[in-house]
Amino acid sequence: MEESSSTPQNTVIAAGETPIDEDVGKFNMTDATMETTTALRTGKHKDLYTIVDTTYIDSLYGAVLLKLDRRKYGDLTAGNMDLGSGEAHTSLDLSALRRVLECNMEDYLRKVSLFQHIPPAKLAVLGEMCNYEFINAGSRVCAEGEAGNEIFIVLDGRLDVYTGSTGSDLPLASLGSGDYFGELAALVRMKRIATVISTEDTLLACIKRHDFRSFLTIMPDVRTAMDKMVKEHLIYKFTKIAHPFFPWPRSPSSGFPLLKTSSILSASSLSPAELKERRAAFYNLCEVEDVDADRILLYEHDNPGDIYFVSEGQVRLVRQEDDGRSTDVVLGAGSILGARAAVLHVPQLYTIVTDQVCIMLKLSPTAILQHFADHPEIKAGLEILFKRRGTPLATLLQNPEAYEAFAIHLREEFTAEHLAFYDDALAFQTLMKACPKAELGVKSDDNCGKTASVASAKLDHIQMTYFALDAPFQLNISDLQRQRFLRAFEDKSIYANSGLELERLARLAILLEEIKCEVLALLERDNYSRFKVNI
Repeated sequence: MEESSSTPQNTVIAAGETPIDEDVGKFNMTDATMETTTALRTGKHKDLYTIVDTTYIDSLYGAVLLKLDRRKYGDLTAGNMDLGSGEAHTSLDLSALRRVLECNMEDYLRKVSLFQHIPPAKLAVLGEMCNYEFINAGSRVCAEGEAGNEIFIVLDGRLDVYTGSTGSDLPLASLGSGDYFGELAALVRMKRIATVISTEDTLLACIKRHDFRSFLTIMPDVRTAMDKMVKEHLIYKFTKIAHPFFPWPRSPSSGFPLLKTSSILSASSLSPAELKERRAAFYNLCEVEDVDADRILLYEHDNPGDIYFVSEGQVRLVRQEDDGRSTDVVLGAGSILGARAAVLHVPQLYTIVTDQVCIMLKLSPTAILQHFADHPEIKAGLEILFKRRGTPLATLLQNPEAYEAFAIHLREEFTAEHLAFYDDALAFQTLMKACPKAELGVKSDDNCGKTASVASAKLDHIQMTYFALDAPFQLNISDLQRQRFLRAFEDKSIYANSGLELERLARLAILLEEIKCEVLALLERDNYSRFKVNI
């Protein structure tokens, strides 16, 4: 019913009654039509003016034209014209189309939540891009997993949405007038994420990807909203993979255990609001990449660069070995590329080339640094994943999952007091860092008073738990260090009398750092060497 043609600018287009294919009821840019327009330009066959109307059209987009004379338009809207055969496009009642054609298309588009804030003039441009599809009840519009390149807007009728991920025959959602679907495929070359079936005769408006992306260039706010939708979908897919790179809960069956015996606890205590905030922060760092086949993403031996998360498509990893042989590995959806180089600050191991069109999330080097600054436990987890038994203990303790596994190991060896002291000393140092005046020779003020009070209470707890003669947990440290701490701790009078209590806490923070390092070295030399078999 529709014929597409790329129309040159300032081209004469025959309209109205045409001598070409009169009974077909459509406009064809055939050779005969071109002869007619040529005749009009040259002034020959002037009798054509009596039967042909002419219009000059400047088009920014490829034209899709539907031509009907008044009689055929009446037949079409009255439902007397057969639109062809097939599963979706059959003869049906076209009263809905008549209502659409007699109104402004922008009135329908304004009902769509995605387009509600678009100015009327730009909404009219979007309306000009719409094609119409008539769908019989029970017909499939699109299928999950198939390629697509348009967004659909429901003008009239109803449809149900199904997806294989639900494991149910019940629809995931029901769509009616003003709803839309297929928006992801209209932005990037993604496969359909759901199957959509009409439950009654339905009229759809559809906008092709090329036209829709052209429109988004003049509507950056809509483009931002669309990018957010794509990112949310891609990130949701990666929550099922639960690689340690991501700041959300992981499942023991995620396929990326950091340790052989650990229970995965990372981010498991997050509330739904905190989890939503983490995801939002992460997709704000990401960019969506729609990459052609045969494009090189990373080069072997290059310095660390971007990190790619492959959602759809396939990539090939190629490495030239020292003996002249070439290593060739193929990876698909769920792969993360370039992370090892970025985490360990080492050159790339492989040249990575796209085998197919790939849909990916990308983190730039700047975004990677921001992500690791926000979540040091994630960087620690990745170092464990890549370094394995070469991971320093201080790094391992930054990751909640690995920390818990090591704590269990220490309890089994009856040496948990050293890790408990490490935690308490770290907490005390964090409190001191929060006070901007925690310096030697500086009196505490009101801003630091509350912090100093909390830090002093924490210090009392450390002294009673690990250093007092009757302390329940005695540290395996040198007697010299123990006596130094006790003397500094008990020497309160001079600082209290001079108003320099904060100076006393600062001196003890320096001393505790030395003892903490001694305890960490002891753990690494003794307990950690036995624990490494689990990494």
